[in-house]
Amino acid sequence: KANDTAQDLADLGNELRERGEKLENIADRSEEMANTAHQFRENTRRLREAYEKKQKSPFTFLFQ
Repeated sequence: KANDTAQDLADLGNELRERGEKLENIADRSEEMANTAHQFRENTRRLREAYEKKQKSPFTFLFQ
């Protein structure tokens, strides 16, 4: 019985460690996705500003 309990505790420890690793991977991926979203937002903002600047340029007619 003591051997079964020790094995159960060892198995539980391994499962907890694996769960911790999975949670850490999820946290890492979530952070990466947040960074990617931030970069996308900044790139679209810069693109929009460049487009608006081009539209307001007095020489826009030259580039049509």
